Amino acid sequence: MEYSSTFGKGIDLMAKQEKIGDVFSIELSNGQYGFGQILWKKGLKLRIGIFNSISDSNSINAEALNDVGFIIIENTVRTFFKLKRWKVIVNLPFEEQDSKLLYKVHTPTGISLMDIEGNLIGEGAEQNMEELEYDKSYSPISFSRAIDVCNKIIEYDAYYEKMLRTS
Repeated sequence: MEYSSTFGKGIDLMAKQEKIGDVFSIELSNGQYGFGQILWKKGLKLRIGIFNSISDSNSINAEALNDVGFIIIENTVRTFFKLKRWKVIVNLPFEEQDSKLLYKVHTPTGISLMDIEGNLIGEGAEQNMEELEYDKSYSPISFSRAIDVCNKIIEYDAYYEKMLRTS
């Protein structure tokens, strides 16, 4: 009997695993492309950075992306890699700088601190909770729409605007 490596709506279960440092293309609503990089991963969860760059082609001099910086750094899931909607172009070295980030999370006992790997930090953590953001994750489609908003390809939308880095 022959088995298929796809499941459901074309999800490739045998797809190559993404790696930290992978630079990938994101097709936008107008046919242009944005670009991102995997900054951290654990299981299905990814932390990605979206570069401040768009192109008419889904290939780009990835080395040049280091000079443009990120407009978004947020968490998401691997779905669009599995669906082959986000295509890896090249792997560029990246040090896992985000592993020290802390977030606020709601727990049954109140608000606690959590690191990016999902570990709850003891109540005596020496971080000022007021300055921390809540842990959040966005659907993969939200990234292409946020790039569209940033580049005025679609109308302004506050939901996507809040994903963009302001500093």
